[in-house]
Amino acid sequence: MAAVMQKVMIKLNNHKIAILALRKVHLIGATTIKKLWQKEVFNGENYETIVNNCLTILKKSVSQIDLKDYYEQALEIIERSDELGIKSIDISDDNYPVQLKEIKGPPSILYYKGDISKANLTIGIIGTREPDTKGIEIAKRVGSYFINDGFSICNGLATGIDEASINYDKFEKANVVGVVAGGLNYTHSKTLLKNTAEFADKIMEKGGLIVTEYPYDSKEDKFKVVDSCSIQAGLSHGVILVQSKANGGSKFTITALAEFKRPLGVISILGSQDDILFEANNLLLNDFKNGMKIITNLKEDKINMDKCYPISRKEDYSVFGAVVRKSVKVENKENKLF
Repeated sequence: MAAVMQKVMIKLNNHKIAILALRKVHLIGATTIKKLWQKEVFNGENYETIVNNCLTILKKSVSQIDLKDYYEQALEIIERSDELGIKSIDISDDNYPVQLKEIKGPPSILYYKGDISKANLTIGIIGTREPDTKGIEIAKRVGSYFINDGFSICNGLATGIDEASINYDKFEKANVVGVVAGGLNYTHSKTLLKNTAEFADKIMEKGGLIVTEYPYDSKEDKFKVVDSCSIQAGLSHGVILVQSKANGGSKFTITALAEFKRPLGVISILGSQDDILFEANNLLLNDFKNGMKIITNLKEDKINMDKCYPISRKEDYSVFGAVVRKSVKVENKENKLF
């Protein structure tokens, strides 16, 4: 058994080294790595063979001196991550979250701390960083319901709706998937904002999961935060919008969600039509397609969703949860084709 496990680890490290090296090559990004994986080219005996096969397919030429440097950098990232207690999983690994592979450019390597199985069934809860008391209370109720229904709550660990949805008084935080926009060595280096790091610590204490597409020492910034919204959308089997303005930060997650069909629940509040904090909610509820165009600034042919699910009472939670579970079964069946 030990010998088998060692072979598996060697294979997985070969894949990681190959991917990290390939990402150093000009114009080879996450989307290209996904296409290579779909061609099943990560099956070479060693990382050099894998890289050479990939470069041949892509018709790219890289000097042996540069490749040696790329391999050394890749090994350093893997070894240093291990020293820092940061785990990693590449797109070719069977344990890589299936739903994340569906986005256009999934992280070639996902860095994480905690229990990766927490990503097996997830609900993304999104909304403004400056909610009113009504928004906070709704986020608490939604988070509490879905955690008790067996889902993990996925969000960006920001203040406001994110915090409220995973900080409910009776909520133990065990089933939380936090998507962050910096390196996971935040306890050694200031890679995350103070609030984000504090939330991450609480989640780790309870046995949750923190993920990022960025290696150690990467500093969180507003551009990375926007990019991480795509990861949050990709990891979420369904998303619920609690409260947001049309131009609020939630638009980035909704825009990412628009590229593939995932259930989108929208909180509907009676008498909120003139409430600016529910502006995005009302746009989606009143005329979904037009609302999506306004919020995402995408053309209609780029929006692969045709409706949202209004949520105005507790009974709607169970309906939405059933829709998400059904979509997970379909998604898993489709991904078996790979």
